[in-house]
Amino acid sequence: MSREITLVLSGGAAYGSAHLGVMEVLEEKGFVVSGVAGASVGSLVGILYAFGENVGALQETARDLSWPDITSLTRPDMGLLSTSKLMGWIRKRIGEVDLADAPIPVTVVATDLTRGTPVVFTRGDAALAVAASCAVPGLFKPVEHEGRLLVDGGLVNNLPVQLAREMDVGPVVASDLLAPAEHPVPENIFDVLLRAVNLMVGMAPSSEREEADLLITPDTGPYSSADLSRADELMAAGRKAARRALKEKGWSE
Repeated sequence: MSREITLVLSGGAAYGSAHLGVMEVLEEKGFVVSGVAGASVGSLVGILYAFGENVGALQETARDLSWPDITSLTRPDMGLLSTSKLMGWIRKRIGEVDLADAPIPVTVVATDLTRGTPVVFTRGDAALAVAASCAVPGLFKPVEHEGRLLVDGGLVNNLPVQLAREMDVGPVVASDLLAPAEHPVPENIFDVLLRAVNLMVGMAPSSEREEADLLITPDTGPYSSADLSRADELMAAGRKAARRALKEKGWSE
């Protein structure tokens, strides 16, 4: 079996730290990520990794990250929070880069809010593409791009396995953060909006999960997707799920 893989990273807001536990185990087992496809927070993790940030550095970032680092309140016309701060944060880390120039090929999925269709980015402004993919509607202001209003890619394709398959690089390994589970009672409007979107996305019928060569589903049930302070616990959940899935598939060695 090839140790070269294409990695698919789902959305899930603060649950994104679990992806980093999954990626840590994949690297430990000798897998080489040669393509990445992501939606929402999966696109954020994916773009940083594709442009050279290693898993250890990303884990340190997750431990230190707070919402004010990446967003701020805006005039509530089409959203409560701005995505401009997130774009600036990304550019500080990887520069003003084009997706097409990533050392690891990367695909980002956003949603055209008016048409209800996927918008797939494989080139163009990396920070803009990721900000659009992360723009949870109602919470974040949509990103305007080429006459379209773009929002969270998870609404139309939260686990873009088929797009990853088109990269034609080894087996497709997918990390899905939104497997059905009972979650804590929301504590504020931020938490309510994220929980509602995650519930809708996670329960939507999709063949993508079944089409992955290996599906990894970290247990995010005990956590709020609005709580960035649980990064270490979510990374541990990612590691546990990855080891279990690899063992069940016979890919551990």
